[in-house]
Amino acid sequence: MRDVIVQFDHENRLVAFGGAAGVVGEVMRLDLSGGGDAVALDVEVLDSRPVVLGGSVRHRVDCGPRLQACMNPTRARLEAVLAADDAMSVLARETKARLLNVSASGCLLECGAYLEPGTAGTLKVVVGGAAYDDAVRVTRALQVRGAGVWQLGVEFLWTNHPGSWSLRRMVSRLRREIAQQEVAVVLSVAEAH
Repeated sequence: MRDVIVQFDHENRLVAFGGAAGVVGEVMRLDLSGGGDAVALDVEVLDSRPVVLGGSVRHRVDCGPRLQACMNPTRARLEAVLAADDAMSVLARETKARLLNVSASGCLLECGAYLEPGTAGTLKVVVGGAAYDDAVRVTRALQVRGAGVWQLGVEFLWTNHPGSWSLRRMVSRLRREIAQQEVAVVLSVAEAH
């Protein structure tokens, strides 16, 4: 989900209102910022149902912390961030993928989920214990007939200068290493509503 509205409900659970439903039991990433602070939490979807807000259908996603202990030290920070005039929040899901190809401008991925072209997120690739990541945007999605998977073309977004951790800077080295060993790939996306 993108640009969700987050608040505490009467049972002191975090509730997000946005354009996409959650799946009960699914673990999602909740990023909140406001008042000069930012908080990131892994949350578990406890419930998800459609609601009507301002004449539009939205989804209410009840979130619980992945580990109950993680809520206590951040509760005051969460309340301060949510109360800020410039508060913003994003609820994102991670999608496991297989890296098929990588170039200086993007990657070809294979995953079990359809992601709409235009969807933006963070692509993280772990090779030989080292993690590289970059902001990406899905440019195309093709279903592989009979395989139950999707091939996704993603382009690198130039949202910042590439550091030593950047996929963009490591393309030639990654090509050699990917051919020789197992690669873990995770695409975290904030789904469009």
